[in-house]
Amino acid sequence: MVLLAAQLCQAPTALLSFVDGEQVWVKAQVGSDSAAVNRSIALFAQTHCDSQGLIVEDLWSHPQLAELKALGSGHRFLAVVPLSSADGLRLGTLSVLDVKPRRLLPSELRGLQALARQSMAQAEQVKSLREQQRRAENLFERKMIFRSLIENLQEIIFQTDRAGRWTYLSPAWFDVLGHSPVESLGRGFADFIHPEDLVPTTEQFQRLLNGDQEDFRSQLRYRASDHSYKWIEVYARATADASGVSIGTSGILRDIHAKWISEDRLRQEKEKLETIVNNIPLFLSIYDEQGHMEWANPAFEQSLGWTIQEGQEIDLFTQYYPDPAKRQEVINFMRNPRRNDWMTFDTHTKDGRVIPTSWMNVRLSNGRCIGIGQDISTQRRQEKLIREQQAKIVAAAKMSSLGEMAGGVAHEINNPLTIILGKTQILKQLALLGELRPQDITDACAKIDATVGRIAKIISGLKSFARDGSLDPFEKANLGHILRETLSFCEERFRNNRVPLTVKPFDENLELDCRSVQISQVLLNLLNNAFDAVVKDPDPWVQLEVKYDQHFLEITVEDSGSGIPGPIREKIMQPFFTTKESGKGTGLGLSLSQALIESHQGTLDLDSSAKNTRFRIRVPKQQRS
Repeated sequence: MVLLAAQLCQAPTALLSFVDGEQVWVKAQVGSDSAAVNRSIALFAQTHCDSQGLIVEDLWSHPQLAELKALGSGHRFLAVVPLSSADGLRLGTLSVLDVKPRRLLPSELRGLQALARQSMAQAEQVKSLREQQRRAENLFERKMIFRSLIENLQEIIFQTDRAGRWTYLSPAWFDVLGHSPVESLGRGFADFIHPEDLVPTTEQFQRLLNGDQEDFRSQLRYRASDHSYKWIEVYARATADASGVSIGTSGILRDIHAKWISEDRLRQEKEKLETIVNNIPLFLSIYDEQGHMEWANPAFEQSLGWTIQEGQEIDLFTQYYPDPAKRQEVINFMRNPRRNDWMTFDTHTKDGRVIPTSWMNVRLSNGRCIGIGQDISTQRRQEKLIREQQAKIVAAAKMSSLGEMAGGVAHEINNPLTIILGKTQILKQLALLGELRPQDITDACAKIDATVGRIAKIISGLKSFARDGSLDPFEKANLGHILRETLSFCEERFRNNRVPLTVKPFDENLELDCRSVQISQVLLNLLNNAFDAVVKDPDPWVQLEVKYDQHFLEITVEDSGSGIPGPIREKIMQPFFTTKESGKGTGLGLSLSQALIESHQGTLDLDSSAKNTRFRIRVPKQQRS
């Protein structure tokens, strides 16, 4: 364009420049390589050129362009036409220069103006092409970003036509369900949906196409490539052409299978928990920090009578426990719960009954309290029945022991009776002979008194042994007295069968907190068992030994037996297990004895470290309260 301008005006130099304030861009030039000269000419032309143009026949004579001579420019002539946009904004100039002063012909001016307009048209065209290119590049970039986004989404992006056939499926279709997106195109969504979900889904699809609803959300089962079904969350909207006619649908499919399975398990666990809570025979309730009931299970309402609504409207504690002192005890227990700490209270029901209940409380982090209780009326009745049966069993075991002692006790009583009979016969004989002296009477009466005392002691011991001592209080008792009384029942039996029974020396002044009758019963049972075990041995013996320390007392009964075999040792404390011949043992002695010692906070066991058979009683000297 500048070459045409130079040729048109027969000038050696031409410039095409754009100016923005002090910024100058010379876009094309011929005949001038001086940047300083070109800049000065462009700024002058931009400033002084009007809409028709500017002609300076001699630059050197122009005061504002004299500097061109100083810059070494040999130009003397300048002709300029403006470069203006369609809206009249001046953007630059088209200039021609000559080295000699001259005039510009009107035809040359019109030619320059035409070239300027053509230059602007070309510039606008280039600008438009560049803008189109920029937009295309931006569109392509956004398209690539969008495509990358879609291809990397975990969700499936889809489109269908009006027939419900897939027209687009993102790569996640393969990642989630294993189907090829390409091979699935053209197939209907109905081919992939579970039969039970197909009818409602098809109805919703038609409603979208008909414009009856804006969008569609649901959770459906889609068939995977392995023929299993996965739970998929669907969101779809209708798509329309330029005229607004529905041409199909588009939307998102999100894999929620793992979430659905997890939630389904939670639902099942919740149902199980609700079933347990609604059917468990325990009282379950939740109270706030002030003791107001917020929730209770059916067992609570059925047993105590008050409903949840009533518990929110009235103070149930005043109904359960009318006595203020007892009510405060319960409230204190509830406000200061201890782990696995159960307490028993007599609780009033709505229908006026009083039932024994056992409670445990669990404090939650939010200050609320879970109350766990149960009606123990049946348990109380069963415990009473068990106690009665135990008493009968103990009585039977005692009778068995008394039967075993009968021979020895009869001999113990028979000997004193023989002495009494002898003394009375002597007194009678002396009286018949007339030789009865007062001293003889006194001596005989003293002997008879002592012998009667001996019989009374034996009978007292039998009465003590035979009675129930379970209700006796724990009292200080002399261990020596307990052992002497116990041995008096069985010593004769051991002596008559030539089974040595020895008691190692011990401090007979030892005392312990106990029910002496029960300690005697246990010792007698162990001694009788030892006797039965060794009475037929060639060299039998039984030994009783007492050991003690500051806090505990230990009594062992050991016999000449070689110990108890392992299989029997494991069962020997079980009720109704016996190694005695049929008819000679109930199998209750050791189990009852163990229970009696445990009631003394002690232990009864078989000492497996002993060479012979040894049973060991260990009890505290002082009972803990």
